[in-house]
Amino acid sequence: MKKILFILIAIVIGFETQVSAQVSPLKIGIRGGVNVADWRGDAVESFSELAELSSAFKTESFTGFHAGVNLEIPVTAGFSIEPGLYYSVKGMRVSQTILEGGFLNLKGEITSKLHYIELPVLAKVYLTEGFYLTGGPQVGFLASNKMHAEAGILGFSVGDSFDVNAGFRKVDFGLVGGIGYQFRNGININAFYDHGLSTLDEGNSDIDAYNRAFKFSLGYQF
Repeated sequence: MKKILFILIAIVIGFETQVSAQVSPLKIGIRGGVNVADWRGDAVESFSELAELSSAFKTESFTGFHAGVNLEIPVTAGFSIEPGLYYSVKGMRVSQTILEGGFLNLKGEITSKLHYIELPVLAKVYLTEGFYLTGGPQVGFLASNKMHAEAGILGFSVGDSFDVNAGFRKVDFGLVGGIGYQFRNGININAFYDHGLSTLDEGNSDIDAYNRAFKFSLGYQF
């Protein structure tokens, strides 16, 4: 009986040692980069189609940024869970040209800058050493919505920024998917697609505009 117990203990210790050798310890990381963002949905598509019919209006993507920290939690060899905490700026830009090429050259532009605190929880699968796929849900909390209006005439421009938080949904649910590569020196590079699932407008479900963004980032894992 003692021999059997000793063998079982030896097997358990050997199994735990093997798992510990295969699974990396917890790792803390920092990450930051660029957001190339805009809005999607029927309302936005209708406005874009109208804008294309008129040379006066033009919809454009907005370039923002994201920065924050993450924690890689190994589950098995080659598979981890990565929760994160990021500050992220998304939005959309609409410009209008009333007169172009003439003496007045009158233009106007409105930019919406949505500032979020984002909490993604991503599954991370290593396909080879260093190269991985990642994806999972994300919740974002709207910190502020900065609207910037600018008008230009005769080569001069004037603008003003103001907060527009009323009417915008305070919690934004979405999905994130991407690819990345982890170098041995701790540096990693990443490309993500951020797909919003919640309408931006909190009071009128008929206005179906959603966030979306391509994110390109550089990080370091300690």
